[in-house]
Parts: sequence; C-alpha cells; structure tokens
Amino acid sequence: MKYLKSLEQRDWDKIDTKVVDREYKVYRTQLARLKPRLSGTTWKYFWEGFGPAGIHDARLIALSVGDGLNTLPRHLGAPNKIRIKADFLNQNRKYRFTFSYSNIERFSFDFDATLGRYLIDLSNDRYFHDADHYLRCNHLSDVMGDELTPVDSKCLRHEVVFRSGAHIVVQAARISFHKKLLEEKIS
Repeated sequence: MKYLKSLEQRDWDKIDTKVVDREYKVYRTQLARLKPRLSGTTWKYFWEGFGPAGIHDARLIALSVGDGLNTLPRHLGAPNKIRIKADFLNQNRKYRFTFSYSNIERFSFDFDATLGRYLIDLSNDRYFHDADHYLRCNHLSDVMGDELTPVDSKCLRHEVVFRSGAHIVVQAARISFHKKLLEEKIS
C-alpha cells in the first residue's frame, strides 16, 4: 500500500486514528486525479467504495487468472492476452463485486498462513496473537480494504489487503468494476 498503510497493520492496538485520517485524505487527493482514466462505474466504486459500498469486510469468492478467461486459448496464431478477474461477496452479502483487469503489466497473490492472527479476548478486552490461526482455519478471512494508485501514465495498481495479511496486487492498463445484486442474500 502506498497511501493506506494502516490497512496492513495487523495489531489493532497500534493503529492511530489520526494517522488513518491523514492517510485517507492524501489518498483521496491522488484518487481524484485518476477519474479521467476510469469508466463512470469503476470511478464511482473507488470514490464511494467504503463500508457496504466497498470491499471492506468482503470475502473473495474467486480469483481467476489466465489466457482463456474471455475466449479459449488458440493453438495457432497470436496468443490470447492474460486477463484477471476477482469476485467478492460484499460485507452485507447482498452484492457480488467483480473486478476485471486487462493489459496486465504485473500480478501477484501472496498468502502466508504462518503469520497468525490478532484476536480480541472479550473477557478482558485485550488483543492477543494466535500464531496458528490461519494454519488451522486455512482461509483468507475478510478484506481490510483496497487502494488504487497510478503506476505511470499507462498503468494503474489495484491492491487488496486481507485481514490474514494476504495481498492481491494487479498492475494493468484497464481496470473495470461491476456490481450485481444477488437474487437472495447469502447466509
């Protein structure tokens, strides 16, 4: 994360709300400059995408990467270009958020189950570290948040950070967003 570094802080006792407010203000300033590079729907997500309108506390449903996401790979001729698609179930479990990326410059997915998790003990209101939590549960957990930044005049960088410490980072020339209301709420 370039601006929203507090999203990567896994020990909540160490998060300073004044620092978070400053990070957010600087982030929004640079985000405003990216409006001409995004479609209206995609821009609206990044500008208004906080709380239920964003992917904070969302769950990753699927992450697809490949040369055949839109059409089957060709055996002969010019190869298909790599594409990436990430689907999330938002925090109130009413919407499916889909991010699609093309003209990929760089992509990484990082998950280390050995990092453990900070949890709260409600009996004494204190945080503690459970070193084996993700090894036992083996899940990514909720999304802490995401950040969109420019790489250069051609590419944008979208980074998603999970409570588990996992990261998805995509640098691409084209990023699109689609939101779909689910037929019935998923429990």
